[in-house]
Amino acid sequence: MMEKGSPNQAAAGLPDDLIVEILARLPAGPLCRCKCVSQSWRALISDPAHRARFAHTLSGFFVFSRPHSASAPSSWSFIAIQQSPPLVDTALSFLPPSHGEIDILDSCNGLLLLRCPGEGDRHPCYVVCNPATAEWVALPQPSQTPGQQCDRDGRGLKTTSAALGFDPAVSSCFYVFQLMEEKWVYNNVNVIRAVEIYSSETGAWISRLSGWKDRLVFFAGNKTYFKGFLYLTSFFEDVIAAVDTKGQTWRIYHHPSPGPCVHHLCFRWPFSRALALRS
Repeated sequence: MMEKGSPNQAAAGLPDDLIVEILARLPAGPLCRCKCVSQSWRALISDPAHRARFAHTLSGFFVFSRPHSASAPSSWSFIAIQQSPPLVDTALSFLPPSHGEIDILDSCNGLLLLRCPGEGDRHPCYVVCNPATAEWVALPQPSQTPGQQCDRDGRGLKTTSAALGFDPAVSSCFYVFQLMEEKWVYNNVNVIRAVEIYSSETGAWISRLSGWKDRLVFFAGNKTYFKGFLYLTSFFEDVIAAVDTKGQTWRIYHHPSPGPCVHHLCFRWPFSRALALRS
């Protein structure tokens, strides 16, 4: 006989659809532990009909490589870490052919941020997708065209770097950060002038001038999303910069340099970067 107030008794009166809806919001670790609650919960979690909605363990990495020649195309491939074939569409064949050759810019907790080239009258655009469920969405255009380069004189804004923020344990919403750089004539380098931020909750972009007091020369490969903030590593200074999803909080963290070779190592790292994917 079950004890009064036990998890089994509390869940006994819930319909399966509601239980699946609750389980779909859990990260992979807690979801796995929920299999021990009851045989019915274990069956729901293991049911192939529901699997696409649930978080799962690490399946592998998308590896993005930049060529040595500027004229050569970038390339990416998938490296599985399991013996069985990956349970995701690693070719992203679910995307319409009209999107053409895509660039993988970032990943975060199982979602991928892509940049698709424009053709004809269509501008390049951002696409966020989940290879495990074959779901994708094309984002509306920000104020500055994605992927544009500064001209030879350094005029205009450069928008080749973007980042993705997604934390399923907090919310089903995701965020895209487009970094807008301009040429700093004094040192002949690009500095972050502003950031455009897209929220899937509002379906719109917001534009914010940089709130970092110092001119930030960041390194394109060193960025990550954690607890509502995008973190960037500066190229020259020993600092880490952060901005929140609303562009209202801007922070600078100073850290000691480990030695004179750090910039050389950082310079080599992003030419081949691995993007983790959970399936």
